[in-house]
Amino acid sequence: MKKPILSDMVRLAAMGCVLLVPISMWADSGVLSGDASIDPGSANFGGMPTLNVGDGTWRTLIQFDLSAIPSGTVAKATLRLYVNKINNPGIVDLSTANGSWSEATVTGTTAPAPGSALGSAPIVATGFVTFDVTAQVAAWISGSPNNGFLLNADPSTPSVFVFFDSKESAATSHAAALEIILRGANGATGPTGPQGPTGPSGPAGAAGVAGTAGAQGPSGATGPTGPSGASGATGATGPTGPTGASPAGPAGPAGPAGAAGPGGTAGAAGATGATGATGVTGLQGFVGPTGATGATGPTGPTGPSFSNTFSIDTTVRVSGFTIPDNATSVTLFSGAGTITLPNGTVAGKKIWIVTTTPGTVFTIQRQGSDLIFRSGFPTQPDPGEVSFNSQFPVELWTDGLHHWYLTFAGI
Repeated sequence: MKKPILSDMVRLAAMGCVLLVPISMWADSGVLSGDASIDPGSANFGGMPTLNVGDGTWRTLIQFDLSAIPSGTVAKATLRLYVNKINNPGIVDLSTANGSWSEATVTGTTAPAPGSALGSAPIVATGFVTFDVTAQVAAWISGSPNNGFLLNADPSTPSVFVFFDSKESAATSHAAALEIILRGANGATGPTGPQGPTGPSGPAGAAGVAGTAGAQGPSGATGPTGPSGASGATGATGPTGPTGASPAGPAGPAGPAGAAGPGGTAGAAGATGATGATGVTGLQGFVGPTGATGATGPTGPTGPSFSNTFSIDTTVRVSGFTIPDNATSVTLFSGAGTITLPNGTVAGKKIWIVTTTPGTVFTIQRQGSDLIFRSGFPTQPDPGEVSFNSQFPVELWTDGLHHWYLTFAGI
């Protein structure tokens, strides 16, 4: 049975890990230990190539062995099934099985009843369908009894009748899969790499337009004019000289000028007029555009050889990248470039490649004389390839003999 490791959920978890704190995360999957269709009566249908749900009678049981899953916080768990045929579309409900059972002996008479409801899914087309079972898988890993899952028709669509692939399917061979993302404690912080050179400064933004001047406020009223001072007293008139005999005699001398009167007192100053209103402030000019970001400094040197622990390389590669021979972490990739595998000389080594732009086709190619087998295992012969295209996450492993085997391609 193929063992899927990464899916859409794993891809999202990997991207989230890039954007958040460096928490240790890894993927694993439960081992499918049993699946069986059940129908009223005493017949056992555990060996059929399909898992039937609906038509008024059929239900399906699925169970995974989680004993090999290491301890850790369950960040995400997804049940993935493949719909290979639809007689009548409708809604399928997922719940826990409320009792133990065995694939080889369970019948409609001995089958457990539904337990806790876990979700529903509309089935309208063939292909993969997923259920989020994070909370239930976390409870099982923590010690709760694990009796597996039960699928049955939703009461709102009693006429639904669909067929999923069982682990005995030889046609499409998409057995049920339980994909699990675990999160552990933070690892020790590695040494800081040398700082790259500073990129050139971007050009200065253009100056914003100056705001218009505010209107001038009105002038205050003029204060009243102070009163005029009093006029000084008029001096005494001098005596008139005698009239001369005809012809007229000389004019008499002019009398002395009278003394000047005292000056009037100054009038009081008028009150200051009120201050006019302040004009409206002009609008602020626009901020000029931000200059372009400087170029990224060069990547630091590659760390030491792998230690057989799984992690996520937070660097997102673009355009093209050759995975180092000592790499064991998940490689993140963006764009439509080419990923070159390491040399396939280490037996049992796994490589994960996750695209952060799902839907964009990229190429995976060999090194040297290595060959890529898409069947997944050496016991399933197929022509070896030098490269293949994908638009989803993939997992490959090597037998150490320059052979890479594709064990999973996500959707």
